[in-house]
Amino acid sequence: MDVQIVHEIFFMASLIFFGGMVGGAIAQKFELPDVVLYLLVGILLGPYGMNVLNVANGSLTVKLILTVGTSFILYLGGREVKIRVIKRVWVTIFLLSTIGVLISTFIVGYTSHLLLGIPFSIALLLGAIISPTDPATLVPIFKQYKIKKKVAQTVSSESAFNDAVGSVLFFTFLNVITSGHLSLEHSFVLFLKDTSFGIGIGLLIGIFGTVLISQSDYGFLKNFSPIMSIFVAITSYLVAESLGGSGFMASFVSGMVCGNKVYIGMKCNLENRKVQETVNETTGLILRMMIFIVLGTMIDFNIIFNHFWINLFIIFIFMFVARPLTIFTSTLPDGRADWHWNEMLFMCWVRETGVMPAALTGMLMGMNIPYLSHIVGIAFMTIIITLLVQATTTNIVADKLGLIDK
Repeated sequence: MDVQIVHEIFFMASLIFFGGMVGGAIAQKFELPDVVLYLLVGILLGPYGMNVLNVANGSLTVKLILTVGTSFILYLGGREVKIRVIKRVWVTIFLLSTIGVLISTFIVGYTSHLLLGIPFSIALLLGAIISPTDPATLVPIFKQYKIKKKVAQTVSSESAFNDAVGSVLFFTFLNVITSGHLSLEHSFVLFLKDTSFGIGIGLLIGIFGTVLISQSDYGFLKNFSPIMSIFVAITSYLVAESLGGSGFMASFVSGMVCGNKVYIGMKCNLENRKVQETVNETTGLILRMMIFIVLGTMIDFNIIFNHFWINLFIIFIFMFVARPLTIFTSTLPDGRADWHWNEMLFMCWVRETGVMPAALTGMLMGMNIPYLSHIVGIAFMTIIITLLVQATTTNIVADKLGLIDK
Protein backbone atom coordinates (compact mmCIF):
# COMPACT_ATOMS: atom_id res chain seq x y z
CA MET A 1 0.00 0.00 0.00
CA ASP A 2 2.81 2.41 0.86
CA VAL A 3 4.46 1.77 -2.52
CA GLN A 4 1.15 2.41 -4.26
CA ILE A 5 0.73 5.74 -2.49
CA VAL A 6 4.28 6.75 -3.48
CA HIS A 7 3.56 5.84 -7.10
CA GLU A 8 0.35 7.88 -7.03
CA ILE A 9 2.21 10.92 -5.70
CA PHE A 10 4.93 10.51 -8.34
CA PHE A 11 2.28 10.22 -11.06
CA MET A 12 0.52 13.33 -9.78
CA ALA A 13 3.79 15.29 -9.66
CA SER A 14 4.72 14.15 -13.16
CA LEU A 15 1.37 15.28 -14.57
CA ILE A 16 1.52 18.63 -12.77
CA PHE A 17 5.05 19.43 -13.93
CA PHE A 18 4.48 18.41 -17.56
CA GLY A 19 1.07 20.10 -17.73
CA GLY A 20 2.53 23.19 -16.07
CA MET A 21 5.40 23.41 -18.54
CA VAL A 22 3.03 23.07 -21.51
CA GLY A 23 0.68 25.64 -20.03
CA GLY A 24 3.57 27.98 -19.27
CA ALA A 25 4.84 27.69 -22.85
CA ILE A 26 1.38 28.53 -24.23
CA ALA A 27 1.14 31.49 -21.83
CA GLN A 28 4.48 32.83 -23.05
CA LYS A 29 3.51 32.43 -26.71
CA PHE A 30 0.25 34.32 -26.33
CA GLU A 31 1.58 36.71 -23.63
CA LEU A 32 -0.93 35.59 -21.02
CA PRO A 33 -0.44 35.32 -17.23
CA ASP A 34 0.84 31.81 -16.56
CA VAL A 35 -1.55 31.19 -13.65
CA VAL A 36 -4.50 31.40 -16.05
CA LEU A 37 -3.09 28.51 -18.08
CA TYR A 38 -2.21 26.53 -14.93
CA LEU A 39 -5.81 26.82 -13.79
CA LEU A 40 -7.08 25.64 -17.20
CA VAL A 41 -4.60 22.74 -17.19
CA GLY A 42 -5.95 21.66 -13.80
CA ILE A 43 -9.53 21.77 -15.08
CA LEU A 44 -8.51 19.81 -18.20
CA LEU A 45 -6.72 17.10 -16.20
CA GLY A 46 -9.30 16.99 -13.42
CA PRO A 47 -12.68 15.29 -12.96
CA TYR A 48 -14.47 17.64 -15.40
CA GLY A 49 -11.87 17.08 -18.12
CA MET A 50 -9.74 14.03 -18.86
CA ASN A 51 -10.17 12.77 -15.27
CA VAL A 52 -6.54 11.65 -14.98
CA LEU A 53 -5.64 13.84 -12.00
CA ASN A 54 -7.84 13.41 -8.95
CA VAL A 55 -6.72 15.13 -5.78
CA ALA A 56 -8.88 14.50 -2.73
CA ASN A 57 -10.15 17.73 -1.21
CA GLY A 58 -8.81 18.19 2.28
CA SER A 59 -6.13 15.51 1.85
CA LEU A 60 -2.72 15.87 3.45
CA THR A 61 -1.12 16.30 0.01
CA VAL A 62 -3.40 19.22 -0.86
CA LYS A 63 -2.91 20.89 2.53
CA LEU A 64 0.87 20.50 2.23
CA ILE A 65 0.94 22.03 -1.27
CA LEU A 66 -1.33 24.91 -0.26
CA THR A 67 0.39 25.68 3.05
CA VAL A 68 4.00 25.43 1.89
CA GLY A 69 3.21 27.12 -1.42
CA THR A 70 1.31 30.01 0.12
CA SER A 71 3.86 30.67 2.85
CA PHE A 72 6.74 30.75 0.34
CA ILE A 73 4.83 32.91 -2.15
CA LEU A 74 4.01 35.32 0.67
CA TYR A 75 7.70 35.31 1.57
CA LEU A 76 8.52 36.21 -2.05
CA GLY A 77 5.82 38.88 -1.96
CA GLY A 78 7.52 40.38 1.09
CA ARG A 79 10.84 40.43 -0.77
CA GLU A 80 9.20 42.48 -3.53
CA VAL A 81 8.28 45.24 -1.08
CA LYS A 82 11.13 47.75 -1.41
CA ILE A 83 11.15 50.16 1.51
CA ARG A 84 13.06 52.86 -0.38
CA VAL A 85 10.43 52.83 -3.16
CA ILE A 86 7.25 52.73 -1.05
CA LYS A 87 8.23 55.54 1.32
CA ARG A 88 6.19 57.95 -0.78
CA VAL A 89 3.05 55.78 -0.89
CA TRP A 90 3.17 53.99 2.45
CA VAL A 91 -0.05 55.65 3.65
CA THR A 92 -1.95 54.33 0.64
CA ILE A 93 -0.52 50.84 1.08
CA PHE A 94 -1.37 50.83 4.79
CA LEU A 95 -4.96 51.91 4.12
CA LEU A 96 -5.38 49.42 1.25
CA SER A 97 -4.11 46.57 3.40
CA THR A 98 -6.18 47.36 6.48
CA ILE A 99 -9.24 49.54 5.94
CA GLY A 100 -9.43 48.33 2.33
CA VAL A 101 -9.53 44.65 3.31
CA LEU A 102 -12.18 45.40 5.93
CA ILE A 103 -14.31 47.32 3.39
CA SER A 104 -14.19 44.46 0.87
CA THR A 105 -14.84 41.87 3.57
CA PHE A 106 -17.86 43.74 4.93
CA ILE A 107 -19.42 44.51 1.52
CA VAL A 108 -19.05 40.91 0.32
CA GLY A 109 -20.24 39.58 3.68
CA TYR A 110 -23.27 41.85 3.90
CA THR A 111 -24.27 41.22 0.26
CA SER A 112 -23.93 37.43 0.69
CA HIS A 113 -25.89 37.59 3.94
CA LEU A 114 -28.77 39.45 2.25
CA LEU A 115 -28.92 37.50 -1.02
CA LEU A 116 -28.10 33.96 0.12
CA GLY A 117 -29.31 34.01 3.71
CA ILE A 118 -25.89 33.01 5.04
CA PRO A 119 -25.33 33.79 8.75
CA PHE A 120 -23.38 37.02 9.02
CA SER A 121 -20.32 35.47 10.69
CA ILE A 122 -19.97 32.90 7.88
CA ALA A 123 -20.61 35.59 5.26
CA LEU A 124 -17.74 37.62 6.76
CA LEU A 125 -15.54 34.52 6.56
CA LEU A 126 -16.32 34.38 2.83
CA GLY A 127 -15.47 38.08 2.51
CA ALA A 128 -12.13 37.53 4.25
CA ILE A 129 -11.34 34.66 1.87
CA ILE A 130 -11.75 36.59 -1.39
CA SER A 131 -10.63 40.06 -0.26
CA PRO A 132 -6.83 39.55 -0.64
CA THR A 133 -5.31 40.25 -4.06
CA ASP A 134 -2.67 37.94 -5.51
CA PRO A 135 1.10 38.67 -5.63
CA ALA A 136 1.68 35.37 -7.46
CA THR A 137 -0.29 36.80 -10.39
CA LEU A 138 0.53 40.50 -10.20
CA VAL A 139 4.30 40.43 -9.71
CA PRO A 140 5.03 38.38 -12.87
CA ILE A 141 2.61 40.58 -14.88
CA PHE A 142 4.32 43.77 -13.74
CA LYS A 143 7.73 42.33 -14.57
CA GLN A 144 6.49 41.32 -18.02
CA TYR A 145 4.79 44.58 -19.01
CA LYS A 146 6.85 47.19 -17.14
CA ILE A 147 4.00 49.05 -15.47
CA LYS A 148 5.18 52.39 -14.06
CA LYS A 149 7.14 51.78 -10.88
CA LYS A 150 5.05 53.84 -8.49
CA VAL A 151 1.82 52.03 -9.42
CA ALA A 152 3.44 48.60 -9.75
CA GLN A 153 5.11 48.81 -6.35
CA THR A 154 1.92 50.04 -4.70
CA VAL A 155 -0.24 47.25 -6.11
CA SER A 156 2.44 44.59 -5.54
CA SER A 157 2.98 45.74 -1.96
CA GLU A 158 -0.76 45.89 -1.35
CA SER A 159 -1.19 42.35 -2.65
CA ALA A 160 1.50 41.05 -0.32
CA PHE A 161 0.32 43.00 2.73
CA ASN A 162 -3.38 42.26 2.30
CA ASP A 163 -2.69 38.55 1.78
CA ALA A 164 -1.15 38.51 5.23
CA VAL A 165 -3.89 40.66 6.77
CA GLY A 166 -6.62 38.69 4.99
CA SER A 167 -5.25 35.41 6.32
CA VAL A 168 -5.30 36.75 9.88
CA LEU A 169 -8.86 38.00 9.39
CA PHE A 170 -9.87 34.59 7.99
CA PHE A 171 -8.54 32.66 10.97
CA THR A 172 -10.13 35.18 13.34
CA PHE A 173 -13.59 34.60 11.84
CA LEU A 174 -12.97 30.85 11.62
CA ASN A 175 -12.14 30.80 15.32
CA VAL A 176 -15.32 32.75 16.06
CA ILE A 177 -17.44 30.30 14.01
CA THR A 178 -15.92 27.13 15.48
CA SER A 179 -16.03 28.47 19.06
CA GLY A 180 -19.50 29.96 18.67
CA HIS A 181 -18.32 33.11 20.45
CA LEU A 182 -19.17 36.14 18.28
CA SER A 183 -17.92 39.31 19.94
CA LEU A 184 -16.31 42.39 18.43
CA GLU A 185 -13.93 42.70 21.36
CA HIS A 186 -13.01 38.99 21.27
CA SER A 187 -12.46 39.12 17.49
CA PHE A 188 -10.28 42.21 17.78
CA VAL A 189 -8.12 40.60 20.49
CA LEU A 190 -7.66 37.48 18.32
CA PHE A 191 -6.78 39.59 15.29
CA LEU A 192 -4.29 41.69 17.29
CA LYS A 193 -2.64 38.62 18.80
CA ASP A 194 -2.27 36.80 15.49
CA THR A 195 -0.91 39.88 13.76
CA SER A 196 1.54 40.97 16.46
CA PHE A 197 2.93 37.47 16.98
CA GLY A 198 3.27 37.00 13.24
CA ILE A 199 5.09 40.30 12.76
CA GLY A 200 7.38 39.69 15.73
CA ILE A 201 8.36 36.15 14.69
CA GLY A 202 8.81 37.25 11.07
CA LEU A 203 11.15 40.06 12.11
CA LEU A 204 13.24 37.83 14.37
CA ILE A 205 13.66 34.94 11.93
CA GLY A 206 14.13 37.29 8.97
CA ILE A 207 16.96 39.10 10.77
CA PHE A 208 18.42 35.79 11.97
CA GLY A 209 18.51 34.37 8.43
CA THR A 210 19.85 37.61 6.94
CA VAL A 211 22.72 37.79 9.44
CA LEU A 212 23.75 34.20 8.72
CA ILE A 213 24.16 34.87 4.97
CA SER A 214 25.63 38.38 5.30
CA GLN A 215 29.27 39.35 4.88
CA SER A 216 29.59 40.00 8.60
CA ASP A 217 31.56 37.83 11.03
CA TYR A 218 28.40 35.82 11.66
CA GLY A 219 27.71 35.09 8.01
CA PHE A 220 29.18 31.59 7.92
CA LEU A 221 26.23 30.35 5.79
CA LYS A 222 26.58 32.95 3.05
CA ASN A 223 27.20 30.27 0.41
CA PHE A 224 23.83 28.69 1.23
CA SER A 225 21.68 31.78 0.70
CA PRO A 226 19.19 30.08 -1.70
CA ILE A 227 18.42 27.39 0.88
CA MET A 228 18.17 30.07 3.56
CA SER A 229 15.17 31.60 1.76
CA ILE A 230 13.24 28.35 1.95
CA PHE A 231 14.33 27.82 5.57
CA VAL A 232 13.23 31.32 6.63
CA ALA A 233 9.85 31.13 4.87
CA ILE A 234 8.92 27.73 6.33
CA THR A 235 10.44 28.22 9.78
CA SER A 236 8.82 31.62 10.35
CA TYR A 237 5.44 30.07 9.47
CA LEU A 238 6.00 27.07 11.75
CA VAL A 239 7.24 29.04 14.77
CA ALA A 240 4.48 31.64 14.53
CA GLU A 241 1.76 28.99 14.26
CA SER A 242 3.26 27.05 17.18
CA LEU A 243 3.15 30.17 19.36
CA GLY A 244 -0.42 31.08 18.41
CA GLY A 245 0.36 33.74 15.80
CA SER A 246 -0.24 34.06 12.08
CA GLY A 247 2.23 31.91 10.14
CA PHE A 248 1.40 33.61 6.85
CA MET A 249 2.03 37.05 8.35
CA ALA A 250 5.36 35.80 9.72
CA SER A 251 6.44 34.45 6.31
CA PHE A 252 5.55 37.75 4.66
CA VAL A 253 7.39 39.90 7.22
CA SER A 254 10.48 37.68 7.11
CA GLY A 255 10.48 38.13 3.34
CA MET A 256 10.35 41.91 3.77
CA VAL A 257 13.40 41.77 6.03
CA CYS A 258 15.35 39.53 3.64
CA GLY A 259 14.36 41.55 0.59
CA ASN A 260 15.59 44.79 2.14
CA LYS A 261 18.85 43.46 3.60
CA VAL A 262 20.96 46.05 1.78
CA TYR A 263 18.67 48.88 2.86
CA ILE A 264 19.01 47.90 6.54
CA GLY A 265 22.79 47.65 6.26
CA MET A 266 23.34 43.91 5.78
CA LYS A 267 25.80 43.54 2.91
CA CYS A 268 25.76 40.28 0.96
CA ASN A 269 27.87 38.85 -1.83
CA LEU A 270 26.44 39.99 -5.19
CA GLU A 271 26.96 36.63 -6.89
CA ASN A 272 25.26 34.79 -4.02
CA ARG A 273 22.36 37.22 -4.20
CA LYS A 274 21.89 36.55 -7.92
CA VAL A 275 21.88 32.79 -7.33
CA GLN A 276 19.41 33.26 -4.49
CA GLU A 277 17.05 35.28 -6.71
CA THR A 278 17.21 32.63 -9.43
CA VAL A 279 16.44 29.81 -7.01
CA ASN A 280 13.65 31.84 -5.40
CA GLU A 281 12.02 32.53 -8.76
CA THR A 282 12.25 28.87 -9.81
CA THR A 283 10.88 27.60 -6.50
CA GLY A 284 8.07 30.17 -6.63
CA LEU A 285 7.25 29.10 -10.20
CA ILE A 286 7.03 25.41 -9.22
CA LEU A 287 4.82 26.14 -6.21
CA ARG A 288 2.61 28.53 -8.19
CA MET A 289 2.24 25.86 -10.86
CA MET A 290 1.30 23.20 -8.28
CA ILE A 291 -1.19 25.42 -6.43
CA PHE A 292 -3.17 26.52 -9.48
CA ILE A 293 -3.20 23.15 -11.23
CA VAL A 294 -4.36 21.46 -8.02
CA LEU A 295 -6.92 24.25 -7.62
CA GLY A 296 -8.19 23.57 -11.15
CA THR A 297 -8.78 19.90 -10.31
CA MET A 298 -10.68 20.89 -7.16
CA ILE A 299 -13.20 23.13 -8.93
CA ASP A 300 -16.65 21.58 -8.68
CA PHE A 301 -18.82 23.03 -11.44
CA ASN A 302 -21.95 21.56 -9.85
CA ILE A 303 -21.36 23.83 -6.85
CA ILE A 304 -20.49 26.79 -9.10
CA PHE A 305 -23.70 26.51 -11.14
CA ASN A 306 -25.79 26.25 -8.00
CA HIS A 307 -26.96 29.83 -7.27
CA PHE A 308 -24.86 30.88 -10.29
CA TRP A 309 -26.54 34.20 -11.03
CA ILE A 310 -26.68 35.29 -7.39
CA ASN A 311 -23.01 34.38 -6.97
CA LEU A 312 -22.17 36.29 -10.13
CA PHE A 313 -23.98 39.36 -8.84
CA ILE A 314 -22.08 39.16 -5.54
CA ILE A 315 -18.79 39.02 -7.48
CA PHE A 316 -19.96 41.97 -9.62
CA ILE A 317 -20.55 43.99 -6.42
CA PHE A 318 -17.15 42.87 -5.18
CA MET A 319 -15.33 43.97 -8.37
CA PHE A 320 -17.22 47.15 -9.25
CA VAL A 321 -18.37 48.49 -5.89
CA ALA A 322 -16.08 47.16 -3.14
CA ARG A 323 -12.83 47.53 -5.12
CA PRO A 324 -13.36 51.13 -6.31
CA LEU A 325 -14.56 52.15 -2.85
CA THR A 326 -11.42 50.54 -1.38
CA ILE A 327 -9.15 52.37 -3.84
CA PHE A 328 -10.68 55.83 -3.47
CA THR A 329 -10.92 55.52 0.32
CA SER A 330 -7.23 54.62 0.46
CA THR A 331 -5.73 56.95 -2.16
CA LEU A 332 -7.64 60.24 -1.85
CA PRO A 333 -6.52 60.91 1.77
CA ASP A 334 -2.86 60.38 0.76
CA GLY A 335 -1.97 63.82 -0.60
CA ARG A 336 1.76 63.08 -0.46
CA ALA A 337 1.46 60.30 -3.05
CA ASP A 338 -0.13 62.69 -5.59
CA TRP A 339 -2.32 60.04 -7.19
CA HIS A 340 -3.75 60.77 -10.65
CA TRP A 341 -7.12 59.52 -11.90
CA ASN A 342 -5.60 57.16 -14.47
CA GLU A 343 -3.52 55.51 -11.73
CA MET A 344 -6.53 55.12 -9.42
CA LEU A 345 -8.69 53.72 -12.23
CA PHE A 346 -5.99 51.18 -13.06
CA MET A 347 -5.81 50.05 -9.44
CA CYS A 348 -9.62 49.70 -9.41
CA TRP A 349 -9.33 47.17 -12.24
CA VAL A 350 -6.30 45.26 -10.97
CA ARG A 351 -7.44 43.01 -8.15
CA GLU A 352 -6.75 39.45 -9.30
CA THR A 353 -7.73 36.76 -6.80
CA GLY A 354 -5.62 33.63 -6.58
CA VAL A 355 -3.24 31.89 -4.21
CA MET A 356 -4.46 33.02 -0.81
CA PRO A 357 -8.19 32.49 -1.46
CA ALA A 358 -7.34 29.11 -3.04
CA ALA A 359 -5.28 28.12 0.00
CA LEU A 360 -7.87 29.32 2.52
CA THR A 361 -10.71 27.61 0.65
CA GLY A 362 -8.67 24.40 0.44
CA MET A 363 -8.10 24.51 4.19
CA LEU A 364 -11.87 24.56 4.76
CA MET A 365 -12.33 21.37 2.73
CA GLY A 366 -13.18 18.50 5.05
CA MET A 367 -14.18 20.83 7.90
CA ASN A 368 -17.73 20.84 9.18
CA ILE A 369 -18.44 24.47 8.31
CA PRO A 370 -22.09 25.42 7.64
CA TYR A 371 -22.82 26.74 4.11
CA LEU A 372 -19.42 25.49 2.92
CA SER A 373 -20.75 24.90 -0.61
CA HIS A 374 -21.72 28.60 -0.87
CA ILE A 375 -18.23 29.64 0.24
CA VAL A 376 -16.51 27.25 -2.16
CA GLY A 377 -18.74 28.21 -5.09
CA ILE A 378 -18.22 31.97 -4.74
CA ALA A 379 -14.49 31.63 -3.98
CA PHE A 380 -13.85 29.47 -7.06
CA MET A 381 -15.99 31.72 -9.27
CA THR A 382 -14.11 34.79 -8.05
CA ILE A 383 -10.75 33.19 -8.81
CA ILE A 384 -11.84 32.08 -12.29
CA ILE A 385 -13.48 35.38 -13.26
CA THR A 386 -10.76 37.70 -11.97
CA LEU A 387 -8.01 35.62 -13.59
CA LEU A 388 -9.75 35.20 -16.94
CA VAL A 389 -11.15 38.74 -17.14
CA GLN A 390 -8.76 40.99 -15.23
CA ALA A 391 -5.39 39.23 -15.35
CA THR A 392 -5.55 38.80 -19.13
CA THR A 393 -6.39 42.48 -19.71
CA THR A 394 -4.05 44.14 -17.20
CA ASN A 395 -1.55 45.18 -19.87
CA ILE A 396 -4.32 46.48 -22.18
CA VAL A 397 -5.86 48.62 -19.43
CA ALA A 398 -2.42 49.91 -18.38
CA ASP A 399 -1.61 50.85 -21.97
CA LYS A 400 -4.94 52.63 -22.50
CA LEU A 401 -4.40 54.59 -19.28
CA GLY A 402 -0.82 55.51 -20.23
CA LEU A 403 0.86 53.53 -17.46
CA ILE A 404 3.26 51.40 -19.50
CA ASP A 405 6.84 52.54 -18.89
CA LYS A 406 8.16 52.96 -22.44
